[in-house]
Amino acid sequence: MALTLPASFQQLKDLPLRVECTPEQKSALTALFASGAELEAADANAFYRRADELVVELIAYLDAQVAQTTQLRFQAGDTNALKQKLLADPRRAVDQTISAMKQRVSNDRSDWSRRLTKQLKDIQDTLHHELNGIPVDVRPESGRMLVTAEATWRSQFARWMDTTTAKWSGHLGQLLQSKTLDLLRGDLDQLGQQVSANLVPTLPAARVPVATVQLQERVWEVRFDPPGLMGTVFDTFKNGLNTVAMLAGMIVIPVVGSLMNESPVHVRAIVMSATIMPVVLFAAVQGVRTRKRLMTQLTDKARGEITKGLDVATRGLLERFKVDAERYCAEYGQQALASVLQQVEPFVTDHFQSREASAAAELAAAQIQVDRLQEQASTLRSVRGALVNQVQVDVRRRLNES
Repeated sequence: MALTLPASFQQLKDLPLRVECTPEQKSALTALFASGAELEAADANAFYRRADELVVELIAYLDAQVAQTTQLRFQAGDTNALKQKLLADPRRAVDQTISAMKQRVSNDRSDWSRRLTKQLKDIQDTLHHELNGIPVDVRPESGRMLVTAEATWRSQFARWMDTTTAKWSGHLGQLLQSKTLDLLRGDLDQLGQQVSANLVPTLPAARVPVATVQLQERVWEVRFDPPGLMGTVFDTFKNGLNTVAMLAGMIVIPVVGSLMNESPVHVRAIVMSATIMPVVLFAAVQGVRTRKRLMTQLTDKARGEITKGLDVATRGLLERFKVDAERYCAEYGQQALASVLQQVEPFVTDHFQSREASAAAELAAAQIQVDRLQEQASTLRSVRGALVNQVQVDVRRRLNES
């Protein structure tokens, strides 16, 4: 009587169709089923023993294949992690570079304040030299003396200030543009590497408002009350008489009075009468000289007040320009940054669009690979389960029965 095989052996026979077997395993399966078709029931024990050995070998092989497939699945990674690596991480790096540019421009305000302070000090040092020895005009006005800076010098000083401030504004504009570009160059190079582009943006021209120094009229002039000639002469005459009287009382009267029969009062009168005219002449001459000297001193004092007033007023205006320049530098930094970002934005957009396109294909291939490995692992587990739970059980039951 021919040998009748269990129904579960069909799964063993179809095993090469469901999983990838080795050539030796395929040959062994073919030989097993070929011999089983010709066997009689009396030879069943030897057949099932060979079948059991082959099933054990196949189960071990399937266990190894499941482990290998599982490892490959883990090595393939998660598509979300791959998407993070291909798209999110590069985008985050670009955003960090742009944030660094913004922070760098914001921090640059203190550097510009320091530069402007140094430039202002240089101009103020030159200003001290320009204000040294101001020529003045002196003329009477309503009973007082009016001291004003000479018109020629005023024009020269105004031209010097206009030239100096114009050069300052122009130099600051050139320096502002070049320093801002140097400030952003490192981040632009890094951003260019991140988006695979040569980024050479142009910055807007920096037109710093020209500092204009308009001084009020009152800083150019000073008024003072001149000393009167008669008052000066009288004061000199009075001082001269006091001197003569003092000398007469201390020296002349004690010495001469002892040699004369006149009283000290008469001697004093004689001395005063003899010196009155010389004292008057001396007072007239010395009074004119004293008044001239006082006029010179008062004029020099007025010149000093004009110099001080011009120095304070000019420094105040230059300080105001420095504050305006600091504000303009901060505004220009933001404008330049906005212009740069506007110019590089198309490169960033194109880079990530092309990156998304290439990443889509890579992500799709990765997903297909993951799905294939999952399906392969599922098939291997299913086949192994059938071998363990059905084929091996039937084989060993037939062994026990034979």
